[in-house]
Amino acid sequence: MELKKRLAIFSDIHANLEALKAILLDIKKEQIETVISLGDIVGTGPKPRECLNLIINENIVNILGNSDCYNLYPLNTYRHFRRDPKGENTKNALWTLSQLSKEQLDYLQKMPPSIDLKIGDKTLALCHFPCDTRYFPQATWLYNGQNPDIFYTTNTIKDHRHFLPRDNVGALEAKKRPIFDGKTIDSYDDVIFGHYHFERFSAPNEKRHTAFHSLNAGGVAIYDKAIYYIIEPSTNGYNINRKSVPYDREKLLYDVDRCDFPNKKKFKFYINSH
Repeated sequence: MELKKRLAIFSDIHANLEALKAILLDIKKEQIETVISLGDIVGTGPKPRECLNLIINENIVNILGNSDCYNLYPLNTYRHFRRDPKGENTKNALWTLSQLSKEQLDYLQKMPPSIDLKIGDKTLALCHFPCDTRYFPQATWLYNGQNPDIFYTTNTIKDHRHFLPRDNVGALEAKKRPIFDGKTIDSYDDVIFGHYHFERFSAPNEKRHTAFHSLNAGGVAIYDKAIYYIIEPSTNGYNINRKSVPYDREKLLYDVDRCDFPNKKKFKFYINSH
Protein backbone atom coordinates (compact mmCIF):
# COMPACT_ATOMS: atom_id res chain seq x y z
CA MET A 1 0.00 0.00 0.00
CA GLU A 2 1.52 3.31 -1.11
CA LEU A 3 0.60 6.19 1.17
CA LYS A 4 0.21 9.62 -0.40
CA LYS A 5 -2.37 11.10 1.98
CA ARG A 6 -2.77 11.14 5.73
CA LEU A 7 -3.57 7.87 7.50
CA ALA A 8 -5.14 7.40 10.94
CA ILE A 9 -4.17 4.39 13.05
CA PHE A 10 -5.07 3.17 16.52
CA SER A 11 -4.68 -0.01 18.53
CA ASP A 12 -5.99 -1.92 21.54
CA ILE A 13 -9.52 -0.54 21.91
CA HIS A 14 -10.36 -3.61 24.02
CA ALA A 15 -14.14 -3.26 23.65
CA ASN A 16 -14.22 0.32 24.96
CA LEU A 17 -17.01 1.59 22.71
CA GLU A 18 -16.96 5.16 24.02
CA ALA A 19 -13.25 5.52 23.27
CA LEU A 20 -13.70 4.07 19.79
CA LYS A 21 -16.59 6.44 18.99
CA ALA A 22 -14.55 9.44 20.15
CA ILE A 23 -11.56 8.40 18.01
CA LEU A 24 -13.64 7.88 14.87
CA LEU A 25 -15.49 11.17 15.36
CA ASP A 26 -12.21 13.07 15.65
CA ILE A 27 -10.81 11.30 12.58
CA LYS A 28 -13.85 12.49 10.61
CA LYS A 29 -13.25 16.04 11.83
CA GLU A 30 -9.66 15.70 10.55
CA GLN A 31 -11.13 14.59 7.20
CA ILE A 32 -8.91 11.52 7.04
CA GLU A 33 -10.33 8.84 4.76
CA THR A 34 -8.04 5.85 5.43
CA VAL A 35 -8.17 4.28 8.89
CA ILE A 36 -6.45 1.13 10.15
CA SER A 37 -6.78 -0.57 13.51
CA LEU A 38 -3.69 -2.44 14.72
CA GLY A 39 -5.76 -5.08 16.49
CA ASP A 40 -7.41 -6.03 19.78
CA ILE A 41 -10.69 -4.33 19.00
CA VAL A 42 -12.31 -6.84 21.37
CA GLY A 43 -11.28 -8.52 24.61
CA THR A 44 -11.29 -7.38 28.27
CA GLY A 45 -14.02 -4.70 27.93
CA PRO A 46 -17.84 -4.64 27.94
CA LYS A 47 -18.81 -3.88 24.31
CA PRO A 48 -17.10 -6.31 21.89
CA ARG A 49 -20.10 -6.76 19.58
CA GLU A 50 -20.79 -3.05 19.33
CA CYS A 51 -17.14 -2.19 18.69
CA LEU A 52 -16.86 -4.73 15.89
CA ASN A 53 -20.12 -3.51 14.35
CA LEU A 54 -18.74 0.02 14.26
CA ILE A 55 -15.46 -1.10 12.73
CA ILE A 56 -17.26 -3.11 10.05
CA ASN A 57 -19.80 -0.38 9.27
CA GLU A 58 -17.04 2.22 8.93
CA ASN A 59 -15.10 -0.05 6.57
CA ILE A 60 -12.00 -0.04 8.76
CA VAL A 61 -9.30 -2.66 8.28
CA ASN A 62 -8.42 -4.37 11.55
CA ILE A 63 -5.08 -6.14 11.75
CA LEU A 64 -5.41 -9.29 13.83
CA GLY A 65 -4.45 -8.95 17.49
CA ASN A 66 -4.17 -11.72 20.05
CA SER A 67 -7.48 -10.78 21.72
CA ASP A 68 -9.17 -10.98 18.31
CA CYS A 69 -7.60 -14.40 17.72
CA TYR A 70 -8.94 -15.76 21.02
CA ASN A 71 -12.30 -15.83 19.25
CA LEU A 72 -10.98 -17.76 16.25
CA TYR A 73 -8.75 -20.48 17.72
CA PRO A 74 -9.26 -22.87 20.66
CA LEU A 75 -8.18 -21.20 23.91
CA ASN A 76 -5.91 -24.13 24.75
CA THR A 77 -3.77 -22.89 21.83
CA TYR A 78 -2.41 -20.35 24.34
CA ARG A 79 -0.27 -21.22 27.32
CA HIS A 80 -1.83 -18.67 29.71
CA PHE A 81 -5.30 -20.16 29.17
CA ARG A 82 -4.03 -23.72 29.58
CA ARG A 83 -2.43 -22.77 32.89
CA ASP A 84 -5.67 -21.31 34.27
CA PRO A 85 -8.59 -22.93 32.40
CA LYS A 86 -11.19 -21.72 34.94
CA GLY A 87 -9.70 -18.30 35.65
CA GLU A 88 -11.11 -14.84 34.97
CA ASN A 89 -9.21 -14.41 31.70
CA THR A 90 -10.62 -17.66 30.34
CA LYS A 91 -14.13 -16.77 31.48
CA ASN A 92 -13.87 -13.36 29.87
CA ALA A 93 -12.57 -14.76 26.58
CA LEU A 94 -15.49 -17.20 26.45
CA TRP A 95 -17.92 -14.39 27.32
CA THR A 96 -16.51 -12.21 24.53
CA LEU A 97 -16.88 -15.06 22.04
CA SER A 98 -20.52 -15.53 23.12
CA GLN A 99 -21.23 -11.89 22.20
CA LEU A 100 -20.00 -12.12 18.60
CA SER A 101 -22.01 -13.16 15.55
CA LYS A 102 -20.90 -15.54 12.82
CA GLU A 103 -20.57 -12.57 10.47
CA GLN A 104 -18.26 -10.80 12.90
CA LEU A 105 -16.12 -13.92 13.32
CA ASP A 106 -15.92 -14.26 9.54
CA TYR A 107 -14.75 -10.64 9.37
CA LEU A 108 -12.01 -11.28 11.93
CA GLN A 109 -10.92 -14.45 10.12
CA LYS A 110 -10.27 -12.44 6.95
CA MET A 111 -8.20 -9.73 8.63
CA PRO A 112 -4.46 -9.59 7.84
CA PRO A 113 -1.65 -10.17 10.36
CA SER A 114 0.24 -7.13 9.02
CA ILE A 115 0.13 -4.43 6.35
CA ASP A 116 3.04 -2.99 4.35
CA LEU A 117 3.19 0.76 3.72
CA LYS A 118 5.36 2.58 1.22
CA ILE A 119 5.91 6.28 1.96
CA GLY A 120 8.39 7.85 -0.43
CA ASP A 121 11.57 5.79 -0.08
CA LYS A 122 10.52 4.42 3.34
CA THR A 123 9.11 0.91 3.79
CA LEU A 124 6.93 0.46 6.88
CA ALA A 125 5.13 -2.45 8.47
CA LEU A 126 1.98 -2.09 10.56
CA CYS A 127 1.16 -5.02 12.85
CA HIS A 128 -0.28 -5.82 16.25
CA PHE A 129 3.13 -6.92 17.51
CA PRO A 130 6.30 -7.91 15.64
CA CYS A 131 6.30 -11.29 17.40
CA ASP A 132 3.28 -13.00 15.88
CA THR A 133 0.60 -12.91 18.60
CA ARG A 134 -1.47 -15.57 16.86
CA TYR A 135 0.68 -18.02 18.80
CA PHE A 136 3.12 -16.00 20.96
CA PRO A 137 1.31 -13.14 22.78
CA GLN A 138 3.56 -13.53 25.84
CA ALA A 139 6.48 -12.11 23.86
CA THR A 140 5.40 -8.69 25.09
CA TRP A 141 7.22 -9.43 28.35
CA LEU A 142 10.40 -10.34 26.48
CA TYR A 143 10.17 -7.02 24.66
CA ASN A 144 9.08 -5.04 27.75
CA GLY A 145 9.45 -1.74 25.92
CA GLN A 146 13.23 -1.93 25.70
CA ASN A 147 14.36 -5.14 24.00
CA PRO A 148 13.51 -4.95 20.27
CA ASP A 149 16.22 -7.54 19.56
CA ILE A 150 13.61 -10.19 20.41
CA PHE A 151 11.87 -9.33 17.13
CA TYR A 152 14.82 -10.73 15.17
CA THR A 153 14.52 -14.21 16.70
CA THR A 154 10.81 -14.84 16.08
CA ASN A 155 8.52 -15.49 13.09
CA THR A 156 11.03 -18.00 11.71
CA ILE A 157 10.57 -21.66 10.74
CA LYS A 158 12.55 -22.66 13.84
CA ASP A 159 10.31 -20.45 15.96
CA HIS A 160 7.16 -22.04 14.51
CA ARG A 161 8.49 -25.51 15.27
CA HIS A 162 9.10 -24.46 18.86
CA PHE A 163 5.40 -23.60 19.22
CA LEU A 164 4.08 -26.81 17.75
CA PRO A 165 2.80 -29.67 18.58
CA ARG A 166 0.79 -29.78 15.45
CA ASP A 167 -2.45 -28.84 17.22
CA ASN A 168 -1.23 -25.27 17.81
CA VAL A 169 -3.75 -23.66 15.49
CA GLY A 170 -2.21 -20.20 15.80
CA ALA A 171 1.22 -21.40 14.67
CA LEU A 172 -0.28 -23.37 11.79
CA GLU A 173 -2.25 -20.33 10.67
CA ALA A 174 0.92 -18.23 10.92
CA LYS A 175 2.69 -20.64 8.59
CA LYS A 176 -0.15 -20.42 6.06
CA ARG A 177 -0.50 -16.63 6.25
CA PRO A 178 2.81 -15.37 7.62
CA ILE A 179 3.17 -11.98 9.23
CA PHE A 180 5.07 -9.50 7.01
CA ASP A 181 4.17 -11.80 4.08
CA GLY A 182 7.07 -14.01 5.15
CA LYS A 183 9.71 -11.27 4.93
CA THR A 184 12.26 -10.81 7.69
CA ILE A 185 11.79 -7.83 9.94
CA ASP A 186 14.96 -6.14 8.72
CA SER A 187 13.21 -5.73 5.35
CA TYR A 188 11.58 -2.63 6.85
CA ASP A 189 12.80 0.82 7.76
CA ASP A 190 10.14 1.19 10.48
CA VAL A 191 7.72 -1.13 12.24
CA ILE A 192 4.70 0.39 14.03
CA PHE A 193 2.67 -1.74 16.43
CA GLY A 194 0.39 -1.92 19.47
CA HIS A 195 -0.09 -4.73 22.03
CA TYR A 196 2.37 -3.32 24.59
CA HIS A 197 -0.11 -0.50 25.41
CA PHE A 198 2.60 2.13 26.02
CA GLU A 199 4.44 4.38 23.62
CA ARG A 200 8.09 3.46 23.12
CA PHE A 201 10.55 4.20 20.32
CA SER A 202 13.66 2.17 19.55
CA ALA A 203 15.93 3.92 17.07
CA PRO A 204 18.18 2.09 14.60
CA ASN A 205 21.74 1.42 15.71
CA GLU A 206 24.90 -0.20 14.39
CA LYS A 207 23.38 -3.68 14.77
CA ARG A 208 19.97 -3.03 13.19
CA HIS A 209 18.66 -0.48 10.70
CA THR A 210 14.97 -0.93 11.59
CA ALA A 211 13.19 1.50 13.92
CA PHE A 212 10.42 0.19 16.20
CA HIS A 213 7.52 2.33 17.41
CA SER A 214 5.11 0.97 20.02
CA LEU A 215 1.86 2.95 20.32
CA ASN A 216 -0.28 3.82 23.31
CA ALA A 217 -3.43 1.74 23.57
CA GLY A 218 -6.45 3.49 22.07
CA GLY A 219 -9.03 2.40 24.63
CA VAL A 220 -7.15 1.63 27.85
CA ALA A 221 -4.10 3.91 27.80
CA ILE A 222 -4.89 7.14 29.66
CA TYR A 223 -7.44 7.84 32.39
CA ASP A 224 -9.93 10.00 30.46
CA LYS A 225 -8.55 10.12 26.91
CA ALA A 226 -8.71 7.92 23.83
CA ILE A 227 -5.55 7.78 21.72
CA TYR A 228 -4.93 7.56 18.00
CA TYR A 229 -2.15 8.57 15.62
CA ILE A 230 -1.93 10.39 12.30
CA ILE A 231 0.75 9.37 9.79
CA GLU A 232 1.43 12.07 7.23
CA PRO A 233 3.85 11.89 4.29
CA SER A 234 6.52 14.62 4.34
CA THR A 235 9.54 15.66 2.32
CA ASN A 236 11.75 13.68 4.72
CA GLY A 237 9.59 10.56 4.70
CA TYR A 238 6.70 10.87 7.14
CA ASN A 239 5.58 12.34 10.46
CA ILE A 240 3.59 10.47 13.09
CA ASN A 241 1.62 12.51 15.60
CA ARG A 242 -0.37 11.36 18.61
CA LYS A 243 -3.86 12.73 19.26
CA SER A 244 -5.61 12.45 22.63
CA VAL A 245 -9.37 12.96 22.56
CA PRO A 246 -11.82 12.99 25.50
CA TYR A 247 -14.52 10.36 25.61
CA ASP A 248 -17.65 9.78 27.70
CA ARG A 249 -16.09 8.08 30.69
CA GLU A 250 -19.28 8.21 32.74
CA LYS A 251 -21.14 6.32 30.02
CA LEU A 252 -18.33 3.76 29.90
CA LEU A 253 -18.47 3.16 33.66
CA TYR A 254 -22.27 2.92 33.48
CA ASP A 255 -21.93 0.24 30.79
CA VAL A 256 -19.30 -1.60 32.84
CA ASP A 257 -21.53 -1.70 35.93
CA ARG A 258 -24.59 -2.87 33.94
CA CYS A 259 -22.75 -5.50 31.93
CA ASP A 260 -22.25 -9.09 33.14
CA PHE A 261 -18.74 -9.58 31.68
CA PRO A 262 -16.32 -11.40 34.03
CA ASN A 263 -13.30 -9.07 33.74
CA LYS A 264 -14.78 -5.96 35.37
CA LYS A 265 -11.99 -5.56 37.91
CA LYS A 266 -9.23 -5.92 35.32
CA PHE A 267 -10.89 -3.53 32.91
CA LYS A 268 -11.46 -0.91 35.62
CA PHE A 269 -7.82 -1.28 36.63
CA TYR A 270 -6.76 -0.65 33.02
CA ILE A 271 -8.81 2.50 32.58
CA ASN A 272 -7.96 3.86 36.04
CA SER A 273 -4.24 3.19 36.22
CA HIS A 274 -2.71 3.64 32.77
